[in-house]
Amino acid sequence: MAFSQFNIIARTLLFCWPRIDDYVAHQNKLIYSTALYSYNATIPVEEIAEKIINRENKKRALISLKGALLREVEKLEPRHSEVIKHYFFERKSTIEIALIRGRTSRTIFRDINAALDAFVQRFPDMRITESSFNNLLAKYKWIREEHEQQIQIFASLKSITM
Repeated sequence: MAFSQFNIIARTLLFCWPRIDDYVAHQNKLIYSTALYSYNATIPVEEIAEKIINRENKKRALISLKGALLREVEKLEPRHSEVIKHYFFERKSTIEIALIRGRTSRTIFRDINAALDAFVQRFPDMRITESSFNNLLAKYKWIREEHEQQIQIFASLKSITM
């Protein structure tokens, strides 16, 4: 099993995919409440407009990221694409996927890792670099938290296999 930095990045992005819609909905609520309560005379209109624009830009960036991830997953071989959708997007266990696909859960685990490796190979097309990913981590605390969790998982797996 490959324990590369890019595999951890791939896992983080794919595990975050289902939560993007919730974050976008949250940004919509913040935009609405900011606009609704903008009558407060102590806050300059420019500052309120800047907050709304920043939240709208965050929302658009996440929608764009979600679309890009889905497009790249769909460009993979069908078996890789299917296993990524089941495991990361639909949050099915390896046992559930094994039952669906008529395989063992151990085979599904290997399929997930092969699919991740194939997905990582698409990073140049998505313009994902360590630097661009670090920018994403700086902007979004919830993605940073997921990434830290993935690092811990990989560290524990690495210590088990050594």
